[in-house]
Amino acid sequence: MFLGVRIFRRGRFVYSDATDPGNDAAALAREVRALDANLAPYEMITLQEQVDRSTSPQQVAVTLVGILGALALLLAVIGLYGVMSYAVCRRVPASWGLRMGAGAGASIYCGW
Repeated sequence: MFLGVRIFRRGRFVYSDATDPGNDAAALAREVRALDANLAPYEMITLQEQVDRSTSPQQVAVTLVGILGALALLLAVIGLYGVMSYAVCRRVPASWGLRMGAGAGASIYCGW
Protein backbone atom coordinates (compact mmCIF):
# COMPACT_ATOMS: atom_id res chain seq x y z
CA MET A 1 0.00 0.00 0.00
CA PHE A 2 1.58 3.24 -1.19
CA LEU A 3 1.25 6.18 1.21
CA GLY A 4 3.13 9.15 -0.29
CA VAL A 5 6.30 10.74 -1.70
CA ARG A 6 8.34 13.74 -0.60
CA ILE A 7 11.13 15.13 -2.80
CA PHE A 8 14.14 16.87 -1.21
CA ARG A 9 17.05 18.87 -2.61
CA ARG A 10 20.05 17.11 -4.19
CA GLY A 11 17.92 14.43 -5.79
CA ARG A 12 16.81 12.72 -2.61
CA PHE A 13 13.29 11.67 -1.99
CA VAL A 14 11.42 9.68 0.60
CA TYR A 15 8.42 7.52 0.04
CA SER A 16 6.12 5.87 2.52
CA ASP A 17 4.91 2.34 2.10
CA ALA A 18 3.37 -0.17 4.46
CA THR A 19 5.19 -3.17 2.95
CA ASP A 20 8.76 -4.46 3.29
CA PRO A 21 11.20 -1.92 1.72
CA GLY A 22 13.39 -4.63 0.17
CA ASN A 23 10.56 -5.81 -2.08
CA ASP A 24 9.95 -2.37 -3.56
CA ALA A 25 13.50 -1.50 -4.70
CA ALA A 26 13.18 -2.79 -8.25
CA ALA A 27 9.71 -1.33 -8.76
CA LEU A 28 10.80 2.04 -7.41
CA ALA A 29 13.90 2.13 -9.65
CA ARG A 30 11.71 1.30 -12.65
CA GLU A 31 9.29 4.14 -11.80
CA VAL A 32 12.14 6.63 -11.33
CA ARG A 33 13.58 5.68 -14.75
CA ALA A 34 10.10 6.05 -16.26
CA LEU A 35 9.90 9.62 -14.97
CA ASP A 36 13.37 10.58 -16.21
CA ALA A 37 15.72 8.26 -18.09
CA ASN A 38 18.77 10.26 -16.89
CA LEU A 39 18.07 9.47 -13.25
CA ALA A 40 19.60 6.36 -11.74
CA PRO A 41 18.80 5.48 -8.14
CA TYR A 42 22.11 4.42 -6.61
CA GLU A 43 21.19 3.75 -3.01
CA MET A 44 17.92 2.81 -1.38
CA ILE A 45 17.86 2.73 2.39
CA THR A 46 15.17 2.81 5.01
CA LEU A 47 14.47 5.89 7.07
CA GLN A 48 15.82 4.14 10.17
CA GLU A 49 19.14 3.48 8.38
CA GLN A 50 19.31 7.16 7.38
CA VAL A 51 18.69 8.27 10.97
CA ASP A 52 21.34 5.84 12.23
CA ARG A 53 23.89 7.20 9.75
CA SER A 54 23.19 10.82 10.60
CA THR A 55 23.34 10.32 14.38
CA SER A 56 26.31 7.94 14.59
CA PRO A 57 28.89 10.69 15.37
CA GLN A 58 26.75 11.85 18.29
CA GLN A 59 26.38 8.27 19.51
CA VAL A 60 30.15 7.81 19.49
CA ALA A 61 30.64 11.07 21.39
CA VAL A 62 28.02 10.17 23.99
CA THR A 63 29.56 6.73 24.48
CA LEU A 64 33.02 8.23 24.92
CA VAL A 65 31.76 10.81 27.41
CA GLY A 66 29.96 8.06 29.34
CA ILE A 67 33.10 5.91 29.53
CA LEU A 68 35.24 8.86 30.64
CA GLY A 69 32.60 9.82 33.23
CA ALA A 70 32.58 6.30 34.65
CA LEU A 71 36.39 6.34 34.80
CA ALA A 72 36.32 9.69 36.61
CA LEU A 73 33.79 8.33 39.10
CA LEU A 74 35.96 5.26 39.73
CA LEU A 75 39.03 7.43 40.34
CA ALA A 76 37.05 9.66 42.71
CA VAL A 77 35.84 6.64 44.70
CA ILE A 78 39.37 5.24 44.94
CA GLY A 79 40.67 8.64 46.06
CA LEU A 80 37.98 9.02 48.72
CA TYR A 81 38.71 5.52 49.96
CA GLY A 82 42.41 6.39 50.25
CA VAL A 83 41.74 9.62 52.14
CA MET A 84 39.30 7.95 54.53
CA SER A 85 41.67 5.03 55.11
CA TYR A 86 44.52 7.40 55.85
CA ALA A 87 42.34 9.43 58.26
CA VAL A 88 41.22 6.29 60.10
CA CYS A 89 44.78 5.00 60.42
CA ARG A 90 46.04 8.33 61.78
CA ARG A 91 43.57 8.63 64.65
CA VAL A 92 44.15 6.46 67.68
CA PRO A 93 41.21 6.21 70.07
CA ALA A 94 41.68 5.09 73.66
CA SER A 95 40.20 1.65 72.98
CA TRP A 96 42.85 1.00 70.35
CA GLY A 97 45.56 1.88 72.85
CA LEU A 98 44.11 -0.56 75.34
CA ARG A 99 43.96 -3.30 72.73
CA MET A 100 47.51 -2.63 71.61
CA GLY A 101 48.60 -2.68 75.24
CA ALA A 102 46.97 -6.09 75.55
CA GLY A 103 49.07 -7.39 72.66
CA ALA A 104 47.16 -6.45 69.45
CA GLY A 105 49.29 -5.01 66.70
CA ALA A 106 48.61 -2.00 64.44
CA SER A 107 47.97 -4.32 61.50
CA ILE A 108 44.51 -5.09 62.89
CA TYR A 109 43.40 -1.49 62.33
CA CYS A 110 45.41 -0.20 59.40
CA GLY A 111 46.49 -3.28 57.47
CA TRP A 112 50.24 -2.75 57.91
